[in-house]
Amino acid sequence: SAAAFLTRALQEERIAKTYLAWVSGAPEPPEGQWTWPLTDVRQDGRVHADPVGRPALTRYQTLETRDGTSLLQLQPVTGRTHQLRAHCAEARCPVLGDKTYGGPLLAKRALLHADTLNLVQSTQGRALLATFAFALLAFFATSLDLSAFAHHSIRLFGALRDWAGPTWFLLTGEFALVL
Repeated sequence: SAAAFLTRALQEERIAKTYLAWVSGAPEPPEGQWTWPLTDVRQDGRVHADPVGRPALTRYQTLETRDGTSLLQLQPVTGRTHQLRAHCAEARCPVLGDKTYGGPLLAKRALLHADTLNLVQSTQGRALLATFAFALLAFFATSLDLSAFAHHSIRLFGALRDWAGPTWFLLTGEFALVL
């Protein structure tokens, strides 16, 4: 079944995921990786950075910084609960709208969304790379409290357009095969 195939691919680490997060502040340095070990979820509903926690690795890159906010591309190498949100908060750049991890409540929900899902499958000695890119603009547009934060939403759309190039509006359901 498709579910069994995807479960096996996740277990064999043949799936790489990236996310976009709109955060308060900016990480230093602008690109790198966070390796803070994380606890299991505690009674406060959060995971915490703790030297005795489970290993967690997130790669990040700052795509745009403006007016005290940044657009980050995040790649979780490990898959801990709340990993991206906890790592952003620990780096002092919490996700906007993330009330659990201290993000400014300038949006109706946390502005963290799947960007791409890459699946590598070897078939008959040939590599198959499938990339799925998800619709981002609609997500951010519906998540923002535009009455309180409209000027930032316009800037985010500009950053996404600049980042993705002239085909930014074609990101929905993109599928690519490389043989």
